[in-house]
Amino acid sequence: MLQMVLQGCVGTTVNQGPLEVAQVFLSDIPDDPKLYRHHNKLRLCFKDFTKRCEDALKKNKALIGPDQREYQRELERNYNKLKEALSPLINRKIPQLYRSLPAQSAQTQLERSWAEKAERIPRRKEARISNAPQTTFLSGDFFCGASVLPIPPVIFVQSNAPLMRKTNLE
Repeated sequence: MLQMVLQGCVGTTVNQGPLEVAQVFLSDIPDDPKLYRHHNKLRLCFKDFTKRCEDALKKNKALIGPDQREYQRELERNYNKLKEALSPLINRKIPQLYRSLPAQSAQTQLERSWAEKAERIPRRKEARISNAPQTTFLSGDFFCGASVLPIPPVIFVQSNAPLMRKTNLE
């Protein structure tokens, strides 16, 4: 079964499939900045795809008998050709995503890190008002458009609105 999957991924008659998809969607960096994230995500998927093919080839090599060694060498040659063809596409990054930013303090970098983590919190629409004035305990994702101060385990959220905080990261 593993050999059939490998043949479909790296075989000479079929590898045009993954290679063609990569060439169509990754050959040009999109003009629209809204597409950068999707372009980069696909690039990383192909990077992962080549790594998994390599791992599968190693596993297959350990499992096959002496009568299948030539077929294994052919799969490895095809994999190397595919990897070589994909390499310029998956190793090229979108320069706009990696441009140098103005010098920022460690606090600002931590704020950005916490903001990214806050985006992954499941979205719930409930909040409880605490006794302290201008403080709200959040039990869901209310981080839209706000910067997050990194003070674990409590996250304080600054915005134009009153100070808000999330007391647990459930």
